[in-house]
Amino acid sequence: KQWPNKEEEIYDCVLNEIELPGKSYKRKIFEDDELSLLDEGVSQKGFLPIGKIFNVIKDPQQIQSTKNVPGDIPFITAAIEWKTHNKASFKNTEALVYVVGAEGSLGNCHYINGDFTASSLCLILTEKDKKQHPVNLKFYQLYFESIKQEVRKGLNGWKKGKSKQSISQSRFENFEIPY
Repeated sequence: KQWPNKEEEIYDCVLNEIELPGKSYKRKIFEDDELSLLDEGVSQKGFLPIGKIFNVIKDPQQIQSTKNVPGDIPFITAAIEWKTHNKASFKNTEALVYVVGAEGSLGNCHYINGDFTASSLCLILTEKDKKQHPVNLKFYQLYFESIKQEVRKGLNGWKKGKSKQSISQSRFENFEIPY
């Protein structure tokens, strides 16, 4: 019953970069073009690692877009527009699908609620613990989209390999976000 007011306040803070004493504050997530992660196990007040808030997994089918078999199930890839597939990896699931393996689309984040399959270039985020850390996935989809450019600019700390920029699952899970 209080969530709509809190949600509006959170949107205002994130989208308008507003600080509220005792509730929110800005922090630099990049320093000298490097991703600035806190020491492991140490959290800023109001921030938690993504892996403590969300289950973070890869789609078990590990489908590449080029090997897709079209069908009736939404197939979420790195692209903004979705494709279809013939088999669902996830059924009746509310999730975020975050792009970590396609250089030009890094940081794209999709919200879905239903049956779907995701590309091998994506991570699937689902709510980890409704009692301890309840989340509004639509809010976090907007949040991840709002920091997409910063993530792309600060990839020095997230790169794996030399030729293709990507975000490793372990680095992503340890990145702290507002909660």
